[in-house]
Amino acid sequence: MCAVRRNLGHVVGCLPGAQLVDVVDAQTFQGELNRKGGAVKVSYQGTARIVDTGEDEGRATVTVKADGREIGGQGAVRATLTLSVAADSNARTMVGI
Repeated sequence: MCAVRRNLGHVVGCLPGAQLVDVVDAQTFQGELNRKGGAVKVSYQGTARIVDTGEDEGRATVTVKADGREIGGQGAVRATLTLSVAADSNARTMVGI
C-alpha cells in the first residue's frame, strides 16, 4: 500500500484528465480533473482523501473520497473511488478503478 502512496502520480495518470497538484499529508491530496464530452469541456479542482486501505493476496485496495469545485463555474462534484493495484502473471502492475 505504501507503494501506491509513493507513486500516486502514476496512479492518478490512470484516471483520464486527472492531475495531482499537491500532497497535503499522507491521506490528503489536491488535484485537478479536466473532462470533455463533445463540445462541452469542464474543469474541477478539489481535494481527495484516502478513507480506507487494504491488502489481500497480492492485491492492494484504496478507497478515496473526493470533492471538487468547477473552475470558472458554479458546479461541484463529489465522488467515491475504489482503486485496486495488483501484479499480473507478466510482472506488470494492473490498476483498476
